[in-house]
Amino acid sequence: MNLSNDERGLLRDLSLERISYDELLLQYPSLSNKKYILSIFEYSAKIKDENLLEYVISLFYSSGFVQSSCEYFCDILTQDWHKQHEEIVRIFQFKLNCQCSISSIEKALSFKYEYLELTGDYNSFVIKCMYAIASLKNTCSKNSLNKLSQSPVVEIRQAAEFQLKRIE
Repeated sequence: MNLSNDERGLLRDLSLERISYDELLLQYPSLSNKKYILSIFEYSAKIKDENLLEYVISLFYSSGFVQSSCEYFCDILTQDWHKQHEEIVRIFQFKLNCQCSISSIEKALSFKYEYLELTGDYNSFVIKCMYAIASLKNTCSKNSLNKLSQSPVVEIRQAAEFQLKRIE
C-alpha cells in the first residue's frame, strides 16, 4: 500500500477537522470501503507511522468502527511506537466490544509508556483501562479486575478496586 501525498493530506485534514467526512469521500471515494480503511490501518502499524495511525483513528470515528478492527487495535495497544494508547482504550470502552481487549489492556498496563509518565497521564491511562475492562460486563472482565486489584502497582490496584465496587 502506498498512499499518495494528496490522499494522506486529505486524511490529515479530516483529522484536523478542516474537511468533513462527506467532503473527504467526494475526493477519495474508496474510503467508504471498510476493508480499504482496515488495510490503511494495518499499513500504518506495519510502517509504524504515528501520524497515519492518528489519521486512521479519526477516519474510523467519522465512518464508524468495524468489529474486525479489534485485533489490530489489540495489537497496536501494546506497541510503543505511537502515543494513541489512551485513545485506543477509549475506543474499546465506547466503540468496540472486544473480548480480546482484556488481555491486551492487561499487557499494556504492565508497560509504563514513557510519554505517559512524562506528561503525568499514566494514572489517567490506568483509569481508562479499568473502565474499558469493566464496560465489557462479563465474567472475564470481572476476573480481570479481580486479578488487577491484587497488583503491586497502587494506581492499578486502586482503579481495579473502584471498578469492582462500581459494577457489583
